[in-house]
Amino acid sequence: MPGKVENYDFFCVDYAKRLADAVSEEVRSRKVTPRDFEKAVTECLEVLEHDGVYAFLLYMTWREFSGTEVERRVYSKLDSLLVGKKGADSLLRLGEIGLPGAESPAPLDLGRELSEDLDSLLFAKDLLERTLIYARYHAKGMASEE
Repeated sequence: MPGKVENYDFFCVDYAKRLADAVSEEVRSRKVTPRDFEKAVTECLEVLEHDGVYAFLLYMTWREFSGTEVERRVYSKLDSLLVGKKGADSLLRLGEIGLPGAESPAPLDLGRELSEDLDSLLFAKDLLERTLIYARYHAKGMASEE
């Protein structure tokens, strides 16, 4: 796996915190609840674990544009910080991580490029799983503060 950093868990922790911070702004303005955030993260984890990275990317795209207003808000945050578009500061597109497809124009193109190399695909899945697990704990923490 390409990359310059040995401790990739740092990025998972960082992006889970970024997700929690982005959603907490929505929680403070009463547009989203911590439970909404936790539910979305759990659903993403289930799709990722059971069906893989490409299914996760499809699911994220579908939910971002086809859910309720609350779901669209939450999934938009998840998408922009985990996957993003070309040139975005998102987890799967970080130069420090060095995954193939970082310059792909769309999330599904990124998924296709990741699927061409099994090591990169499994690495991306691990990064996403860890980040979503940490984000779920952030969501649980937000819920307990209510």
